[in-house]
Amino acid sequence: MRGNADVIVTSLLGLLVLSLLLLPPAQATQWVGNDDGEFDTSSLPTYVFVQESFSIGMAWSSSTLPNQVSLQYNPDRYRSYWWQAYMDWFQAVIASTPNGCALFTIQVYSLLTGDLDWSQFYPNGGNPPCITVNQILANNAIWYIEEDMSGNYINHVYFGLTGYASSMSYTIYPPQNWVWLRSNICWCGGPNGGYDTFTSAGGTSYVGSNGYPIAIPPPTDIATSENSNMPYGQFQGSGTLGMTQSFGWPPPPPPPCSGCHCYGSSISTSVPVDPATKGNPRPFC
Repeated sequence: MRGNADVIVTSLLGLLVLSLLLLPPAQATQWVGNDDGEFDTSSLPTYVFVQESFSIGMAWSSSTLPNQVSLQYNPDRYRSYWWQAYMDWFQAVIASTPNGCALFTIQVYSLLTGDLDWSQFYPNGGNPPCITVNQILANNAIWYIEEDMSGNYINHVYFGLTGYASSMSYTIYPPQNWVWLRSNICWCGGPNGGYDTFTSAGGTSYVGSNGYPIAIPPPTDIATSENSNMPYGQFQGSGTLGMTQSFGWPPPPPPPCSGCHCYGSSISTSVPVDPATKGNPRPFC
């Protein structure tokens, strides 16, 4: 009877795993929101970083409270299920409110149960539980996450933010060594499945590694439940020490000059010159 019971239990577990695999993952739209394509490495890395450099200030509205934006460094869902310890999903995140109150976190979820297996935040507590860094949502701001490995096992994650004459950084050391896996980034909403609608955003993503990052097409299954309307360009420089990718929208062209002070396509800041008078100043109109 015990042997038969073991067979039945094993069969039920097999059905459970199969059912979980067949459950629909988070919705993915390629090159938008939480599905910007993935990056792997062509050789064993000791570090893989992502850097987001702003060329346009960022503004958004979120579907959930608190109204936050998150930069997520997420491993591939399928590979995490099969190759990560305990079928865990290891996520590194920078999150910020619209006034630049930011936090760093690692969150590890079980892909079997959906439970949060481990997490750590910086700052840890406080009211509010974040630190304000000036101008981290403005032009020229930099957001940075680096996962450092030994034998492909993550031993620490470095987070950095740089704004105007201000910065914040911190390193989190996980209590066990999760494996680094093919990953992607996501400009997404805040916690609890938030969807951010960006009204302004633009810049360049950099993916760098001594393992020579390579571009992977966007996956069809996504583990994160957060999403957004952020568009992404194609990766450039695959197979080199660093790849780039655009995010957001290019700045709009300046409005055409109109009125009596305009000549050609330039706007003069001095007294305009009328070509018809051969260089003699034209009176203001």
